[in-house]
Amino acid sequence: MALPLRVTLSPDRLDVAPGDAPVIEVTVSNTSDVVEHYVVDTLGLPDGWRARTEPDVTKLRPGETGTASITFEVRRDPPAPAGSHVLGVLLRSRYRDDVSCCEELPLTIAPVDQVAIRIEPEVATGGRTARYDVALTNAGNTPLRLRLAATDPERRVLAQFQPPTVDLPLGTTVRALLSVKAPIPWNREKQRALRIEASGVGVVAHTGATFVQRPRFASRLTRVAGMAGGVLVLAAAVVLAAVIARPDTPAATTPTPLAGGGTAPTAGGNPAQSPSATPAPSAPSGTPTMGGTPTTGATPTVTGAEPPREREIDLTRPFADTGGGIVPSDAFRSDGILLSGLPDRDGPAECLTATAVAVRGDGSGGWFLTGAQADDPSACNFVPVQVRFVVPAAAAEVVLAGDGKRRLEVVYRDLSRSIQDGLTAADDGRHGGIDYLLIRGLPADLTAEPPPAAVERLRFTPVPG
Repeated sequence: MALPLRVTLSPDRLDVAPGDAPVIEVTVSNTSDVVEHYVVDTLGLPDGWRARTEPDVTKLRPGETGTASITFEVRRDPPAPAGSHVLGVLLRSRYRDDVSCCEELPLTIAPVDQVAIRIEPEVATGGRTARYDVALTNAGNTPLRLRLAATDPERRVLAQFQPPTVDLPLGTTVRALLSVKAPIPWNREKQRALRIEASGVGVVAHTGATFVQRPRFASRLTRVAGMAGGVLVLAAAVVLAAVIARPDTPAATTPTPLAGGGTAPTAGGNPAQSPSATPAPSAPSGTPTMGGTPTTGATPTVTGAEPPREREIDLTRPFADTGGGIVPSDAFRSDGILLSGLPDRDGPAECLTATAVAVRGDGSGGWFLTGAQADDPSACNFVPVQVRFVVPAAAAEVVLAGDGKRRLEVVYRDLSRSIQDGLTAADDGRHGGIDYLLIRGLPADLTAEPPPAAVERLRFTPVPG
């Protein structure tokens, strides 16, 4: 039985790339003997695509031919999987269910290779070696295999990835550990710029990082040596002044006899002994003299540098006074710390870029600082908060706002780590001080979302030096 309509498509196939907006023309002829109202639908659209038909209804008398257009909106981010697909263009009668026709429309989606690289930390400080965590996300529409490499302009850094090659299925994130090694500078801090590169067939992505190397002879030791040298010079000056101030030693000359008895003064200027000679008064014991005259004065006293004092920072002020919001990462640099959010590796995709911190209200008049998206202080608040010390800390204590369980992770300057049972941390002198803290909320159970870090204040003592 012949269909009561004929349908043709122009073009009869589509080749598109993410972000395109292709249009096809649908021509329909009413071969029935009644007036028909035709509706056009599309079947099998990839996820995130939309199709818009104009007009909504095509009205045709018997024997008439009409056209309708379909405009496709091809999603760009994330793109649909590359390759060959088949769409269906369905024309059906609005009032008769038995009148319909479906035409196939071949569709080819062009491949898009897109890789996002995120490295943590962006700046690593160490001696000979340092380590970085590299996260690679496949934001394109084809599976990828990438080879990892790291270079520096001076070609002095030896880099090793574990693993050196990664496979990235669509929409996934894979992590690799980067270890770098370079000769230690002798007496001056060295900053080495690193280029982190991921390359595959037809795709190259890169980002940057910095390796800051502490010198072999640290500046702190140089300052200590300088202070010790100054003390020695001052002590030598005091001793020399005392030597100069001592009375002259009597010369070993023979006294000249006088006519009336006695002896004449010697060439050294000291009176020769005579029966009637009266000894000159002597200077008090231990008092330096100049030319035989006693002098007085206090001996200079050298004291050591005052040890660093504990600092306490209220992380919610003055931002609470303005209603809270995003806090700049360097807002407390003058107090000795830098702040940022540090998303979990396995966290939700929408929070992988939540590297900001924000001050928020707790609903009862209190305020706290927590992780957040840079463009939305209320989003991703469960992201851990990172507190990095400008100068390494010898000890630190975190003060929370409100209740809830928290975990404190401590990372030292020598790249070693520890998990604290409480909210205090201290270096025993073997790690070069605390580099940064990581505060995260712990969920009540495995199915619950973690609570915000909710930090209110921070107390810490810088490493002396």
